Amino acid sequence: VMTHWEVYAWNRDWPQFHALYSRFPRVTFIWPHAGFASADQVHTVLSSHANVIVTLSKKEKDPGGLSSEEKSKMLGGAIVDSCGKLLPEWRVLLEKYPGRFMFATDAHKDFRWAKYESVVKHWRLILGQLPGSIAQAVAWDNAVRVYGAPR
Repeated sequence: VMTHWEVYAWNRDWPQFHALYSRFPRVTFIWPHAGFASADQVHTVLSSHANVIVTLSKKEKDPGGLSSEEKSKMLGGAIVDSCGKLLPEWRVLLEKYPGRFMFATDAHKDFRWAKYESVVKHWRLILGQLPGSIAQAVAWDNAVRVYGAPR
């Protein structure tokens, strides 16, 4: 089940999602845009619920794409530094929960499709900083497992 949540209002939303994930422990929930959250928030969700898989689409903080400056301030920072290096707190999460992350692009509008190639290229650079087995899990193995699609 896809649960669309962008953590603009963590204190309001987390108790509700926590209750939902707890109520249905045998259901796999996919949390898109988890890259909007802080590493601590993602750790809270993953450590509390083994039935949640996250995607890191929209992992870059892009205030121009948000409806308000206030929402932008409520988001966690990007998972990489200004040079594209994976931040230590995100590396720890990816290494601790390698089966719980999936690559995603969120290409659902024309302007996002126009950036698709650069998003994929950026993700290849990020995944290239991880051990091969973790990079492969995030890039496609986890999606194959979750969706049951052939590789």
